Amino acid sequence: MSTQTSLRPPFGSLESAQRLSFESPSATALCAILVVVATVTLRPALSVAEVPRGVFGVIPGTLTIQKTLTLMADATYQVTLNSTSVTADEVSANGVGIRGAQILLDDRATNVLQPGTVFTVIYNNAATPIAGTFANLTDGATVVVGNNTFQANYEDGDGNDLTLTVVP
Repeated sequence: MSTQTSLRPPFGSLESAQRLSFESPSATALCAILVVVATVTLRPALSVAEVPRGVFGVIPGTLTIQKTLTLMADATYQVTLNSTSVTADEVSANGVGIRGAQILLDDRATNVLQPGTVFTVIYNNAATPIAGTFANLTDGATVVVGNNTFQANYEDGDGNDLTLTVVP
């Protein structure tokens, strides 16, 4: 999928060959798997909600950004988990900055997972750590999603990924 053909107003714009902007307050991007070869900055009042959700909004998927992802203060990253298939949405980017954005977690199933089960929801390909945390999910915080309690870790995976680990 070309970045030039994947966005049309009011959802966003291709500012240059290297920068992709989402600017509509109600914009969401829908896809099962999307690869973006651009720097992505989410403007205030924008939701990454439903990236990537699949056609029916129940299939977790992967958004791959081959440049930097910045989640601005009023952005929301909505993550769909599926405790039956033990899968979750994931954003993969070459550098991640979180500037006060929110994260919204939703489990599309009702299974109780084994403690220690890990979901990577942001995979940071850069050697640098994720800059910042979600306003509503600090490092080490726990959150209940469906029938499971998760603990956030911004230094997990290869040392700079955001994971959610099931805890008792």
